[in-house]
Amino acid sequence: MILLATVICLIPAGVSYVSAMMGRYNVSLGIESVEWLRNHGGNGLVSQVEDWYYTLNAPSKGGPPLLSLPRVGVGAGLTPAKWLAPSAWPIRIGHRASSP
Repeated sequence: MILLATVICLIPAGVSYVSAMMGRYNVSLGIESVEWLRNHGGNGLVSQVEDWYYTLNAPSKGGPPLLSLPRVGVGAGLTPAKWLAPSAWPIRIGHRASSP
């Protein structure tokens, strides 16, 4: 009796899942299944499984240290004429553009 009640309750979920998987998407069945589960109340479960996966498969820490900081701003080869160009600034408030 409990098995029959469970099957009857799962029929709408199965129909929803199958109809979602029959759509034409450019993603794999696994990704689409996870997105369906998220959209139907399984966000906490998916987040927990992703947390476990990324904890177990974390990339190694560290890497080569920087020898110097990257050059940005004026010292990186930009001249004030390039980064203070009039087109880079918005129109002043109260200034009216001429109409053609």
